[in-house]
Amino acid sequence: MNIQQLKYFIAVAHYLNFSEASKHLFIAQPALSQGIARLEKELNVKLFDRDTHSVALTAAGKVFLQEVQEIVKRLDLAVEKAQRTHAGYSGHLRIGFLSSLIKIYFPQWIPGFRNKYQHVNLSFNQLFMEPLRKALEKGYVDIGVTRSFDLLLSPDLQWHKICDDGISLVLRRDHPLADSLVLDFDALAREPFIIAASETSPNWHKKVLQICANRGFVPTFAHTPLAIETVYTLLQAGLGIAFLPNSGKVHNLPKLKFIPLEGEDTKIDVVVAWNKLNTNPTIPLFLQEIVAVP
Repeated sequence: MNIQQLKYFIAVAHYLNFSEASKHLFIAQPALSQGIARLEKELNVKLFDRDTHSVALTAAGKVFLQEVQEIVKRLDLAVEKAQRTHAGYSGHLRIGFLSSLIKIYFPQWIPGFRNKYQHVNLSFNQLFMEPLRKALEKGYVDIGVTRSFDLLLSPDLQWHKICDDGISLVLRRDHPLADSLVLDFDALAREPFIIAASETSPNWHKKVLQICANRGFVPTFAHTPLAIETVYTLLQAGLGIAFLPNSGKVHNLPKLKFIPLEGEDTKIDVVVAWNKLNTNPTIPLFLQEIVAVP
């Protein structure tokens, strides 16, 4: 068994189609089929149920896939780290970010960094807060552009503050509360709230609940979509109101109004975060670049 066979298996498990998997791997389909057959023979385990019309993982194949994906990922990371060490500052910097923050900061940071370090390859991953924190912890991304309150329970994560952000009540401009000079929190308590699903950022859920509790009410979450983009879509459709970071204004949605909340509990830091155990030599180079940007 070798790493190539494992990558063949992962590709077929992903596409559940030998033809598509072979295209992805840039090999002939017969060679892929033979590779899978050899792997099954070595394991003495049937990994796929297949006929002329379909391919499906067996129960054993599903278990094997979970373990093998982690092994291959860790091996790829090990190879990448070795290559970084050998090549010096020629490497790969993986940046994770929240959708609203990339529009604000990346145009300021990326051009200067790329001009200065032309041999550093950059890759970008848009993630929610909780997956971004986990990706930093596990070393799947090197840099995270996020908010600090989601990192406080991760002892290996460090961060550099970029700026202050706040939290606003977001609602349609034609909503009855949109022109209120003073927010009526009793009225807000009767409104349907929209918030991204808790699995995308449980700490954001806690933050919103605490803000509401500090103002004497418990919100009713009418809609909890997985994607923040869907939150904005539902807001524009008039299906509820939301508490969201002020930085969400960069989405330029004319139907929506942002009304800033007052109070210390609504202040949040926008940060660039990294894992102190991550030895990627391009991390300090990137940090130096963003600190230099006014």
